[in-house]
Amino acid sequence: MDETRSGGVSSRNQLEGTEKERPQGGRRGVWPKALVVLLLLAAIVAVVLVKQSGKRRAEHGSARSTAIQFSPDEILATVNAATMTLAELENQLSSLLEEFRSEYAGVKHEFLEELIIRKLLAQEAVRLNVAESAAYKEAYSEHDAHPGHEEEALVRALLKTQVFDQIRVSEEEVRDFYDNNKGALPAGLDFDTNKENLRDLVVQKKQEEATNKYISDLKQKAQITRNQRWIEAQLALFADNPLDKALKTGRPVVADFGRGTCIPCKMMKPILEDLAKEYRGKAEILIIQIDEYAFVTRRCGIRVIPTQIFYDSSANEVYRHQGFMPKEDIREQLAKLGVK
Repeated sequence: MDETRSGGVSSRNQLEGTEKERPQGGRRGVWPKALVVLLLLAAIVAVVLVKQSGKRRAEHGSARSTAIQFSPDEILATVNAATMTLAELENQLSSLLEEFRSEYAGVKHEFLEELIIRKLLAQEAVRLNVAESAAYKEAYSEHDAHPGHEEEALVRALLKTQVFDQIRVSEEEVRDFYDNNKGALPAGLDFDTNKENLRDLVVQKKQEEATNKYISDLKQKAQITRNQRWIEAQLALFADNPLDKALKTGRPVVADFGRGTCIPCKMMKPILEDLAKEYRGKAEILIIQIDEYAFVTRRCGIRVIPTQIFYDSSANEVYRHQGFMPKEDIREQLAKLGVK
């Protein structure tokens, strides 16, 4: 789950080469339900749908907006020769419900990523003639009142036929899931009584993993370019955050994403504060509140809190852990990065 950082600035209307791909975070308002960030581990550790503070971000972005202006016909991206302009992005954004429109208003480059993947999936659906499938007809009839429902139905049918229908979950996998997480499950939640609910969680987890792989494979074969100048202008609005500042120090970074009300996050806080003192000048130890820094949280693909991400001195992500992490385990990972 690499963080998105754009390199280089292109001249106006010039598209640079494909940047490093990253797994996508929440796709609410753009994606079919199957691609919405799933509540995969709702009962374990602390599972969160990363809620964006759209109003706060929009106000923040407005206060720090640059003087760079882009025309409506500015090409923002191409996907296998199909272009996307700024006007098209704005039109898609305006068609969303208010809550989703506000969410993306301050991070339009994130919305562009959603549109790129949706376009890529729709193209693949056409190539495979998914419109002739029963899955498409069912999806089409369910959403025929929505604008753009044809493309959404294509995407839903593609994922069902090419991804979800291939997923199988054995009772052994459900049992392993329960055994590995029962310490974090609510008291009294036994396996036999809740087997089917646990199976649903395992299915959802496998669906997300399979979807991410499917999208990643499509991206590997696709010709995707992005307007880096436009992306840089968007990113500049939100560069003032603790993670990006720490990554510029040239020291290894440990970023813990959490929320003050989360029990494992509360347990992590004193550990991280102690480590911050212990490694002062050698490594950056951060506690990042997901509500305060929703953009960074989304960019880093955080779905479970707490999550710890380790970066080397070159700002590359090298390790990621979900859930409570003991102090010695953090020290061990820092030692691998050469921090003594």
